[in-house]
Amino acid sequence: MKHRTWQTTSLWALGLGVLLILVGCSSFDDPVGTPQAEPDAQEQATLYPVWTDEQIEDLIPGFHVLTVDSRASGREALDDQSSRFIRRTQGGTVQHRNNGVQIGAWQLWEDRTVTVSTPNPGRAIVDFYPHPYQFNGHVRIWIDLTYVQLPPGRNWWDIQMFYVDDNGNLVPYWGYVDEGARQYIAWTDHFSRYIIGLKAQ
Repeated sequence: MKHRTWQTTSLWALGLGVLLILVGCSSFDDPVGTPQAEPDAQEQATLYPVWTDEQIEDLIPGFHVLTVDSRASGREALDDQSSRFIRRTQGGTVQHRNNGVQIGAWQLWEDRTVTVSTPNPGRAIVDFYPHPYQFNGHVRIWIDLTYVQLPPGRNWWDIQMFYVDDNGNLVPYWGYVDEGARQYIAWTDHFSRYIIGLKAQ
């Protein structure tokens, strides 16, 4: 009888040990979000096309790409960006040359680096990385209008935002001008290249 009890106890102990090993080796989704080492956002993302000044002039039929700061024209665009590692549980803001994105908590699917880039300084063209990326909800983006000087007779109703879709087409996108903040603001559920055009006369 004692021998059988010892065997039963040994089997229970062995089973418990195996269970603890399996649980210890299992991976669970950490709700707090442990930061992981990741490559630079642009290395793992699809880069947007490089546009020359000539291409920009004829980019959008019926529109001219808005000049946001004439002082910046002709500057090199290399390293013209800002990046920040954002936790999905906290969210955060990334801003570059007063263009930016505000991401709320849980709108990212994972912790990751977010980048805002101005590939053509002086023009209303802003790239958001990583691309492609679909959010869990909508995030607030804005393009700086601080130094915009509209031609005589033109007003803010004459401008329109566009984004570049997966096929390279320019698609109109809804947004509005905050005249007090001097920003064009939109809410989006995906990252892309966003452009503001001024309607041709």
